[in-house]
Amino acid sequence: MWDIPSDRLKDKPDYDDVVRGCVPLFHDMDIWEGIKVHITDPSARQSTTGEMRRSDGSLLTYLTHPLPDGNTMIAFADVTATRRVESALRDRAEAFEAADRLKTEFVRNVSYQLRSPLTTIFGYAELLETQRNGPLTERQTDHVRAILSASDHLNKLIENILDLALIEAGRLDLELSEMDLEEVIHQSVELVVSKAEDTEVAVRAEITGRLGQMRGDERRIKQVLFNLISNSLRFTEPGGEIVVAAQRMGDMITLSVRDNGAGLEADKRATSFDSFVSGDQRGAGLGLALVKHFIHLHGGTVGMKSVEGGGLEVTCWLPSQAPVTASLPPSQTSFEPQPTAH
Repeated sequence: MWDIPSDRLKDKPDYDDVVRGCVPLFHDMDIWEGIKVHITDPSARQSTTGEMRRSDGSLLTYLTHPLPDGNTMIAFADVTATRRVESALRDRAEAFEAADRLKTEFVRNVSYQLRSPLTTIFGYAELLETQRNGPLTERQTDHVRAILSASDHLNKLIENILDLALIEAGRLDLELSEMDLEEVIHQSVELVVSKAEDTEVAVRAEITGRLGQMRGDERRIKQVLFNLISNSLRFTEPGGEIVVAAQRMGDMITLSVRDNGAGLEADKRATSFDSFVSGDQRGAGLGLALVKHFIHLHGGTVGMKSVEGGGLEVTCWLPSQAPVTASLPPSQTSFEPQPTAH
């Protein structure tokens, strides 16, 4: 370890002679003198430890320990590799934290920069739709409606990205209150009824027994149901059906959305709740990721399975009393859910 020739250690050499052989690798004489004191001074005979960073870049830890016969043991251990691993892990953790901060700030700044021109586009499109500046032809009206629809879609996507960024940064908590879960389910169904009628898909609630009150974030539960229903709606053919089922079992509540649509292969179901994963490449894949996060924030779990005869069922298991957490100001998030793919 110290590159001292074996013949130099014959005939019980003096401590100072041994140290002179170690100095080329570690030349801090104060530490060598401190170790010597623990050998020669009876009042300083106690166990000590320390570190030596040597000229070859290695790092040693040393130990002095008094022995019962009056001698002192001095031991060295090379911890270079261990410290390098610790340093690498620490640097990696710091890099992840820095990347997470950068991602959060980037998302928020980009979202703000997107929202400003989007508001202008939306405003002018609404003005054109009113025809205050003159009548529009049927084709022009269709174009204006397409602009409004695309602007609304982009606005919802921005809101979902912000929600997801806040969740992943650990800065989004629930605004808890007592709510009538059955009423929340009916309101969520009504949000998509007109869209379902346009696509000729039936949407109905199937509530077993009495659900009663639930303590949770009403806005987020609505967002969960809206995303799940809209998700099923995208994959259900005209004439199909979507069922929103709910049941209370003691202190647990199950919410599920079942459709008889195209279904999803097993390998895609495994990643369907990941961010930016879309089953048909027609969306950013945020809806189900938000569902998973919001259910987890409520202390619940979410799962997915195929329905016999075709289709898919997503089930959420929720405690009737969500864990108490601090609330974000309402202005930091908003409920504008984005339909996504299975």
